[in-house]
Amino acid sequence: MTPVIVLATIVGYFILLFLVSYVAGRNSDNASFFTGSRQAPWYIVAFATMGAAISGVTFISVPGMVVTKGYSYLQMVLGFIIGYIAIAFVLVPLFYKKNLISIYGYLEQRFGAMTYKSGAWFFFVSKMLGAAVRFFVVCVVLQSLVFEPLGIPFVFNVIVTIALIWLYTKQGGVKTVIWTDTLKSFCLVMSVILCIVFIARGLGYDFSTMVSAVAAVEAFDAMGLRGKVALAGIAKRLEEIYFPGDSVPLYIDKNSESLKVVQHLRDEAHRFGITHHRNRRSKGQLHSTFDDIKGVGEKTRDALLKHFKSLKRVKDASIDEIAEVVGPAKAKIVYEGLRSEIVETK
Repeated sequence: MTPVIVLATIVGYFILLFLVSYVAGRNSDNASFFTGSRQAPWYIVAFATMGAAISGVTFISVPGMVVTKGYSYLQMVLGFIIGYIAIAFVLVPLFYKKNLISIYGYLEQRFGAMTYKSGAWFFFVSKMLGAAVRFFVVCVVLQSLVFEPLGIPFVFNVIVTIALIWLYTKQGGVKTVIWTDTLKSFCLVMSVILCIVFIARGLGYDFSTMVSAVAAVEAFDAMGLRGKVALAGIAKRLEEIYFPGDSVPLYIDKNSESLKVVQHLRDEAHRFGITHHRNRRSKGQLHSTFDDIKGVGEKTRDALLKHFKSLKRVKDASIDEIAEVVGPAKAKIVYEGLRSEIVETK
């Protein structure tokens, strides 16, 4: 993707952002600047909140953090859920009851002006530092992808980006922020989906293959085999060899006997999995069918399954053929039970 295409995409996004900001900010006044007149739909606020917690740093740093720390990041995210529940059922009702704009107004009412100022300053400093880091990362990426190839200095990049953000926020206050964050949430979620699609396509994976690859690694971890048994995957489209934790594939000559061995292993594993699934499905259908026939127990079911291999063959068999396996008395029960099921189905 060229710098011009990236820049055009960014310009289009900001044009849409300003359009949303203008529509959302109409008829706003000083009283509604900080509260949005408390009339925003709850589902829009909820979706916007999700986007407000995500930034460019999420896309750049979180994948690496997950690779190095595993499920510890998920534990932190689960903690966010607990925090959101506390906000929804404790703080939000408190805000409405006391007609507050922020939690710091409650601190002032409950503990006095010094607590209010101390809490507000701690929040201000921590948020400024966090926002500065996130903003810096985004500007570095923009500089690398767009502005540096076009010969535009980094300072200009920062000034223009800050000005654009300030303008659409100033347009209508909180109401504008809610709707622009909704747009941002939609774009971020779609970006995650597109990243998964393009990465999987680049690896030659379809959805089922991708899920299977993840499941295989998790199965090895659960059995404690990671590091003891070699684990590798082969992408279908270009037939590259991938190893867990290594984003760079191993390319083997397409005419190599080694690659043919790996391909044969892949195909045999696929055949075994499909056959095993079909057999289990056939067993499930047979058992569920025989469960409705009184007088047929587990021993009879197993004998029929072993001999006929599938439910369809049992249904197509004559009473004499069934009798050869389970005897005349059981054969009559099975045969009449299956015939009655066929009639009911029709």
